[in-house]
Amino acid sequence: MTLGSFKWDGGGAWVRGFHGSGSSIGVHGGDLDIWLAAHDIIKTSTIVLLVCMTEFGVSLWYLLLLGIYQSMWAQLAVSGCA
Repeated sequence: MTLGSFKWDGGGAWVRGFHGSGSSIGVHGGDLDIWLAAHDIIKTSTIVLLVCMTEFGVSLWYLLLLGIYQSMWAQLAVSGCA
């Protein structure tokens, strides 16, 4: 999943698009830095895990799970649960 660029939605929220999931996330005020920090940690650990698992030959299975996880994460974030 590739994160898009920030844009101002005119309603007091920054919106960051998720390419490939058809959804976007609105983050208000001071929550922006917190959300980005948490997401960067998850993204970094996911990449490290992917590299490690690829070395052991289970990358295809993991990529499937990763796609499901990222789709669920995007939906939770859009609904305000994440």
